Amino acid sequence: MRRNRIIIVFAVALLLPTFTMAKGVAISGRFLNTQGLGGELIGSITDRFNARLGYNYLSFSYTQETEEVSLDSDLLLSSINIFVDYFIVADLHLSGGAVINNNSSSSFGIPSQSFSYGGFDFTPEEIGAMTVDITYDKLAPYIGIGYGNPVGEGKVRFVFDLGVFYQNSPSIALDATNMLEPTEKNAYIIENNLKDLKFMPVLSMGITFRVFNY
Repeated sequence: MRRNRIIIVFAVALLLPTFTMAKGVAISGRFLNTQGLGGELIGSITDRFNARLGYNYLSFSYTQETEEVSLDSDLLLSSINIFVDYFIVADLHLSGGAVINNNSSSSFGIPSQSFSYGGFDFTPEEIGAMTVDITYDKLAPYIGIGYGNPVGEGKVRFVFDLGVFYQNSPSIALDATNMLEPTEKNAYIIENNLKDLKFMPVLSMGITFRVFNY
């Protein structure tokens, strides 16, 4: 965890000075984005290279009620993009960099009704509750392709990105109480079932506004 923080601070520290020397600067709003609602600061390093620093966020909760279980879930999409674009021809570019990945989800479940076994009745509180937290590696490499040059000709431009970042298999933390407490040791089963969720697709569209261009 400490090593990830050092890498993050170092990467941001390297990127930010490029905007003070940039040939042009633009800002972007990402309104259709698998990473959540986003915004970016874009700087033109050379005629063929742009640097991008962006932030994405989306959070929502939902509740599911069945005859057996009451389930409350929260999903958080939160990430920082540190990208460099190389323009192949015109506005078509290849992108590479890293995503500081704070995506996570949490689910809390408790029985909806009492349960009878062996002539005994157990209330939901006696049976217990279970919480499952899912997290990913904080630093994820990214590669993609896109269209649009925010610091090219014209004040307002359309931009599009398609790519993927490698977030590794998710880590599972399982916490259970009372009669459900022994199930905590089964967290590895959930991890094994989700082990293939190593890649996060990125599909992003937005509008940019050029602040200045030398």
